[in-house]
Amino acid sequence: MDNNKALCIMGNFQSCQKTYNDLEKHIDYLKRQNDKLQDKVDKMEKRQEDIRPGDKPQEGLDLQIHQDIQSFFRNINDEKINELVDKILENDSINFTLIPDEIEKQLYHNMIKLILTMISDTLE
Repeated sequence: MDNNKALCIMGNFQSCQKTYNDLEKHIDYLKRQNDKLQDKVDKMEKRQEDIRPGDKPQEGLDLQIHQDIQSFFRNINDEKINELVDKILENDSINFTLIPDEIEKQLYHNMIKLILTMISDTLE
């Protein structure tokens, strides 16, 4: 009876040892996979840093052009937008006769400002 118990315990130990070894192998595999994924994340974060305008110019984008773009958006003000809107309203094919010019002017002003803000935010 004692021999059977010893064999049973030994059998379980060998089975447990095999399971333990298999788990260690799987853990090592998962660690390698995790390292590969971390490398990919690091590369993607580096690329993201490289394409953030404002931090530094994008690769291939000349520094002067980058500065000119930033300067352009900094120099846009309501007065310049109003000048553009006035020119739009002078065009009879664009100006709606059924809408009062003051309302139409404000609509165009808001739309242009929104579009320029979206472009600026996209570039930054």
